[in-house]
Amino acid sequence: MRFIDKRREPKVLSEYKAKGGTRYDGGSLKKNEIQEQLLNEQKGLCAYCMKRISAPLNKTPHLNIEHILCRTHYPNKELDYLNMVGVCLGNSDKKNAELHCDKSKDSSKHHYLLKKLIPTTEDVESFFKFTKNGKMIPVSEDIDIQRDIQRDIDALNLNEFYTKKNRENIIIKLENDYKRKCKSKNKGEVYKFLRKELLKWNTLNENGFLQPYCIVAIKFISKKLRQI
Repeated sequence: MRFIDKRREPKVLSEYKAKGGTRYDGGSLKKNEIQEQLLNEQKGLCAYCMKRISAPLNKTPHLNIEHILCRTHYPNKELDYLNMVGVCLGNSDKKNAELHCDKSKDSSKHHYLLKKLIPTTEDVESFFKFTKNGKMIPVSEDIDIQRDIQRDIDALNLNEFYTKKNRENIIIKLENDYKRKCKSKNKGEVYKFLRKELLKWNTLNENGFLQPYCIVAIKFISKKLRQI
């Protein structure tokens, strides 16, 4: 949900529309080029849950193009690049698994319209926080954000078991490392440790990608820094 670079319409999409293309499906639109651009803009992370996504050349992509406003109900938005984001498979590739992200949002016949957790919204990450067990919750008692997060109304289901568990594992490791540093009772050393960790979680790898679920670590570290 964070770190989406300034959006620019892919050349392949502009050319397709210039030639009279009006539909996302059924035409000659090369979606793999759109996938690749979304992957790079989003620094290798799902726009909703922030797990790793990928679009390897000549291989099955672990990335779907999600229309925030679905094509069925908003046909005028199907070629609007600002309405597209790259998302994970949402467990759709796993048998009997609990769906999340767009696969949960669009799992029923009706279309769930996101209220607040729209990935392209500036500072959308300020709307939520995480508990010690990795659960995502609203920063304030905002029912719209809560609805976007939850599962029972076919929203994003961002507290799906494995997603929540992956976030919890990051928090546990950071908490343990932090406590070990605090034993020295040297605030300077603790501060240095936190700044180093913050830099690590904000740093792009050789592919220009961030670490999965990096917002979890960044929120945890930032909170500890404020407490020093």
